[in-house]
Amino acid sequence: MTVTNARSDARAIVPTRRSRLLLACVIAAISGVFTWYQHGYLIARKSPPDSLYLWRAANSLLDGGNPWAAQALNASPKDSSDRIVESRIRLVDPLYYPMPAVLLWVPLARMPYLIASTCFNVFAAFLFVVAITREGLHRAWACGSVPFMVAMRFGQWSPLLAAAWVYPWL
Repeated sequence: MTVTNARSDARAIVPTRRSRLLLACVIAAISGVFTWYQHGYLIARKSPPDSLYLWRAANSLLDGGNPWAAQALNASPKDSSDRIVESRIRLVDPLYYPMPAVLLWVPLARMPYLIASTCFNVFAAFLFVVAITREGLHRAWACGSVPFMVAMRFGQWSPLLAAAWVYPWL
Protein backbone atom coordinates (compact mmCIF):
# COMPACT_ATOMS: atom_id res chain seq x y z
CA MET A 1 0.00 0.00 0.00
CA THR A 2 1.40 3.39 -0.94
CA VAL A 3 1.17 6.57 1.07
CA THR A 4 -1.54 7.91 -1.24
CA ASN A 5 -3.66 4.79 -0.78
CA ALA A 6 -3.22 4.93 2.99
CA ARG A 7 -4.44 8.52 3.05
CA SER A 8 -7.47 7.75 0.89
CA ASP A 9 -8.27 4.69 3.04
CA ALA A 10 -8.14 6.81 6.21
CA ARG A 11 -10.48 9.36 4.66
CA ALA A 12 -12.85 6.64 3.48
CA ILE A 13 -13.71 5.71 7.08
CA VAL A 14 -16.83 7.71 7.85
CA PRO A 15 -17.22 8.25 11.59
CA THR A 16 -20.45 7.43 13.36
CA ARG A 17 -22.77 10.24 14.32
CA ARG A 18 -22.16 9.43 17.96
CA SER A 19 -18.37 9.80 17.66
CA ARG A 20 -18.76 13.09 15.79
CA LEU A 21 -21.15 14.50 18.39
CA LEU A 22 -18.91 13.34 21.23
CA LEU A 23 -15.87 14.98 19.64
CA ALA A 24 -17.92 18.13 19.01
CA CYS A 25 -19.01 18.23 22.67
CA VAL A 26 -15.45 17.83 23.91
CA ILE A 27 -14.05 20.53 21.63
CA ALA A 28 -16.98 22.84 22.39
CA ALA A 29 -16.37 22.43 26.13
CA ILE A 30 -12.67 23.19 25.73
CA SER A 31 -13.58 26.20 23.58
CA GLY A 32 -15.98 27.39 26.27
CA VAL A 33 -13.31 27.30 28.97
CA PHE A 34 -10.85 29.02 26.62
CA THR A 35 -13.42 31.71 25.77
CA TRP A 36 -14.32 32.34 29.43
CA TYR A 37 -10.71 32.97 30.40
CA GLN A 38 -9.73 34.90 27.27
CA HIS A 39 -12.74 37.23 27.30
CA GLY A 40 -12.27 37.80 31.02
CA TYR A 41 -8.62 38.64 30.35
CA LEU A 42 -9.50 41.04 27.52
CA ILE A 43 -12.18 42.78 29.60
CA ALA A 44 -9.82 43.16 32.55
CA ARG A 45 -7.38 44.90 30.20
CA LYS A 46 -10.15 47.10 28.70
CA SER A 47 -9.69 45.56 25.27
CA PRO A 48 -13.10 44.65 23.83
CA PRO A 49 -13.60 41.32 22.06
CA ASP A 50 -15.52 41.58 18.78
CA SER A 51 -18.59 39.99 20.32
CA LEU A 52 -18.94 42.78 22.90
CA TYR A 53 -20.10 45.07 20.09
CA LEU A 54 -22.87 42.68 19.11
CA TRP A 55 -23.89 42.04 22.70
CA ARG A 56 -24.24 45.76 23.40
CA ALA A 57 -26.00 46.33 20.06
CA ALA A 58 -28.53 43.59 20.85
CA ASN A 59 -29.14 45.15 24.27
CA SER A 60 -29.60 48.55 22.66
CA LEU A 61 -32.05 47.08 20.16
CA LEU A 62 -34.07 45.44 22.95
CA ASP A 63 -34.16 48.75 24.82
CA GLY A 64 -35.57 50.48 21.71
CA GLY A 65 -32.38 52.27 20.72
CA ASN A 66 -30.39 52.49 17.52
CA PRO A 67 -27.56 49.91 17.72
CA TRP A 68 -25.46 51.88 15.22
CA ALA A 69 -25.41 55.04 17.33
CA ALA A 70 -22.15 55.46 19.23
CA GLN A 71 -23.93 56.54 22.41
CA ALA A 72 -26.12 53.41 22.27
CA LEU A 73 -23.06 51.17 22.04
CA ASN A 74 -21.50 52.86 25.03
CA ALA A 75 -24.64 52.92 27.14
CA SER A 76 -24.11 50.28 29.77
CA PRO A 77 -26.84 47.65 29.89
CA LYS A 78 -28.07 46.67 33.32
CA ASP A 79 -28.58 43.15 34.54
CA SER A 80 -31.49 41.85 36.64
CA SER A 81 -30.06 43.25 39.89
CA ASP A 82 -29.71 46.71 38.27
CA ARG A 83 -25.91 46.69 38.43
CA ILE A 84 -23.88 48.21 35.62
CA VAL A 85 -22.41 45.42 33.50
CA GLU A 86 -19.12 45.74 31.60
CA SER A 87 -19.16 49.53 31.77
CA ARG A 88 -15.38 49.69 32.12
CA ILE A 89 -14.90 49.34 28.37
CA ARG A 90 -15.64 52.21 26.04
CA LEU A 91 -16.23 51.08 22.46
CA VAL A 92 -14.56 53.56 20.14
CA ASP A 93 -15.29 51.89 16.81
CA PRO A 94 -18.75 51.98 15.24
CA LEU A 95 -20.81 48.84 14.79
CA TYR A 96 -19.89 47.34 11.41
CA TYR A 97 -22.21 44.32 11.60
CA PRO A 98 -25.55 44.14 9.74
CA MET A 99 -28.92 43.70 11.43
CA PRO A 100 -29.03 39.85 11.04
CA ALA A 101 -25.88 39.61 13.15
CA VAL A 102 -27.43 41.79 15.85
CA LEU A 103 -30.64 39.74 15.74
CA LEU A 104 -28.71 36.51 16.32
CA TRP A 105 -27.37 38.02 19.53
CA VAL A 106 -30.81 39.07 20.84
CA PRO A 107 -31.43 35.75 22.70
CA LEU A 108 -28.07 36.23 24.47
CA ALA A 109 -28.44 39.95 25.17
CA ARG A 110 -29.94 39.77 28.64
CA MET A 111 -27.30 37.36 29.93
CA PRO A 112 -24.12 38.71 31.48
CA TYR A 113 -21.56 39.27 28.75
CA LEU A 114 -19.11 36.52 29.73
CA ILE A 115 -21.87 33.92 29.81
CA ALA A 116 -23.35 35.14 26.52
CA SER A 117 -20.02 35.17 24.67
CA THR A 118 -19.11 31.74 26.03
CA CYS A 119 -22.47 30.33 24.90
CA PHE A 120 -21.98 31.85 21.45
CA ASN A 121 -18.51 30.34 21.05
CA VAL A 122 -19.55 26.94 22.42
CA PHE A 123 -22.40 26.81 19.91
CA ALA A 124 -20.12 27.94 17.07
CA ALA A 125 -17.39 25.42 17.97
CA PHE A 126 -19.92 22.59 18.23
CA LEU A 127 -21.42 23.31 14.81
CA PHE A 128 -17.96 23.78 13.28
CA VAL A 129 -16.75 20.38 14.50
CA VAL A 130 -19.93 18.63 13.38
CA ALA A 131 -19.56 20.24 9.95
CA ILE A 132 -15.88 19.50 9.36
CA THR A 133 -16.09 15.88 10.54
CA ARG A 134 -18.96 14.98 8.23
CA GLU A 135 -16.73 12.95 5.93
CA GLY A 136 -14.11 11.88 8.46
CA LEU A 137 -12.24 12.93 11.57
CA HIS A 138 -9.13 13.88 9.63
CA ARG A 139 -10.12 17.57 9.63
CA ALA A 140 -10.61 17.88 13.39
CA TRP A 141 -7.04 19.14 13.74
CA ALA A 142 -8.34 22.51 12.52
CA CYS A 143 -9.74 23.11 16.01
CA GLY A 144 -6.19 23.43 17.30
CA SER A 145 -5.15 25.88 14.61
CA VAL A 146 -4.29 29.51 15.18
CA PRO A 147 -7.27 30.83 13.13
CA PHE A 148 -9.71 28.78 15.22
CA MET A 149 -8.10 29.96 18.47
CA VAL A 150 -8.20 33.59 17.33
CA ALA A 151 -11.87 33.22 16.39
CA MET A 152 -12.61 31.83 19.86
CA ARG A 153 -10.51 34.47 21.60
CA PHE A 154 -12.25 37.41 19.98
CA GLY A 155 -15.73 35.91 19.50
CA GLN A 156 -15.59 36.01 15.73
CA TRP A 157 -18.03 34.45 13.28
CA SER A 158 -15.65 32.40 11.13
CA PRO A 159 -16.45 28.98 12.73
CA LEU A 160 -20.17 29.60 12.16
CA LEU A 161 -19.57 30.70 8.58
CA ALA A 162 -17.51 27.59 7.89
CA ALA A 163 -20.27 25.42 9.35
CA ALA A 164 -22.84 27.27 7.23
CA TRP A 165 -20.80 26.39 4.16
CA VAL A 166 -21.41 22.71 4.91
CA TYR A 167 -24.95 23.14 6.26
CA PRO A 168 -26.68 25.93 4.28
CA TRP A 169 -29.67 25.93 6.66
CA LEU A 170 -27.41 27.70 9.16
